[in-house]
Amino acid sequence: MPRTLRGRSEVVLNHPGPEEKKHALLPKQWKNLFTPDGKVTDGGVKFLKEVLSGGVDPSIRAEVWLFLLGV
Repeated sequence: MPRTLRGRSEVVLNHPGPEEKKHALLPKQWKNLFTPDGKVTDGGVKFLKEVLSGGVDPSIRAEVWLFLLGV
């Protein structure tokens, strides 16, 4: 069931609960999310779903956070 943000039913988060958590984004998956010219495939939708559902492998966490923050 979707969760709401601070009881505001109009704001629904599609973040999975603990029972739905998948595996963390792995380095190979991270590299495969980019096209040869360095762009994120499908606008980053798959990437964001992977991160939200399973997190990020510790070995690439710093690189992923820099990407997310646009640094």
